[in-house]
Amino acid sequence: KVLAHREVKIAGDGEILVKGRTLFKGYVKNDSLELPVDREGYFHTNDTGSVDGGDNLFVGGRKDLMFISGGENIYPEQIESVIESVAGVEIAIVVAANDEKFGKKTVAFVKMQKGCDFDPWTIESELRTKLESFKVPKAIYPWPKESGGSMKPDRNFFKRLVEGMKQ
Repeated sequence: KVLAHREVKIAGDGEILVKGRTLFKGYVKNDSLELPVDREGYFHTNDTGSVDGGDNLFVGGRKDLMFISGGENIYPEQIESVIESVAGVEIAIVVAANDEKFGKKTVAFVKMQKGCDFDPWTIESELRTKLESFKVPKAIYPWPKESGGSMKPDRNFFKRLVEGMKQ
């Protein structure tokens, strides 16, 4: 639900726009604050989403992470969320890989919880029951040891990793 003192609007391209008394004061730039809002006072979040009839806001993903595969818009966060719902999965990262037929294809890296074995076929099988076929990753790889110990995975690391792989 949208909280008090806030307004949410969905732009024509699906981007979530917000405004209200609780909007941040702006970005510090040199010695001043810069508040990047449009003429109506809305901040463009770069997130996509929708609002249902009950005023519930659903976030689909980041506009800058979306890629197109075979003419379909792919939002990695949506697929990651479904992968992370599979029993034994701790975390997933989805990135695009170049593909001759579709332009881009979906590739996933999956980190399993301690004591759980990585089984890409089981993961793929479950994803086929929860996602449209064009969203199911064309390759599912185990989480690389060299990914670093950060709390938030470096998505660019995984993009570079895919670029260096022979697909």
